Amino acid sequence: MSSSDAITARTRMSKATLLAETLAEGLHSLAQPLTATQWHLEIATMPSSSRERQQSEVAEALVSLELVVAHLDFLRDIIRPFRTRTEFKTESVREALLSAQEMQQEILQHEGVHVAYGEGSAEGLVTAPQGFLQRISLCLFDLLRPAAPLSVRFDIRESAEAITLVAELGCREVQNAQPATIHGSSVLRSYVEILGGDLSIAEDFSLICIKLPRLFSSI
Repeated sequence: MSSSDAITARTRMSKATLLAETLAEGLHSLAQPLTATQWHLEIATMPSSSRERQQSEVAEALVSLELVVAHLDFLRDIIRPFRTRTEFKTESVREALLSAQEMQQEILQHEGVHVAYGEGSAEGLVTAPQGFLQRISLCLFDLLRPAAPLSVRFDIRESAEAITLVAELGCREVQNAQPATIHGSSVLRSYVEILGGDLSIAEDFSLICIKLPRLFSSI
């Protein structure tokens, strides 16, 4: 086997392993809400349950099912880049961020978060499954919110091979935000790494850096 063939084989194995591990974690995350749903419905159907108890248990079951749907949406997204029928599109990281910001504008205003973009920020064109950049952007905003930042400044830098998105946070209580960001960072990392990118977060949560290849490769 030539050196180039060996590199290709290692890359393919790395992607396959990453996908397998991410799917395994995603499937494992379904266990708790599915068990909770079953438990609440079993109580609701017990002959001894009052009407009020039945309504309460069914409501709790619906909440658990919403979590199941959210986890399934995540799994569907993670698989999508590897499907042959998936439509790929060149999209702007900047536009994806602006769209996600607009979708969460009311929440950001309520929480007093000022969002700015560096004057020299590039568009950051990335070819990936259609809508994938917006999903990453929404996950990023979801990750930022527990930190309760006073401000967020985005800078987008580009090279011939990659796009780098840097989010600089001016936080109120960064040390209190970290426990709430564990799940959010895990989800965001999955989306980024599936595309062959990299996510790094400063220890004090003052800086988040996402590096994405310009073109997704499924090998």
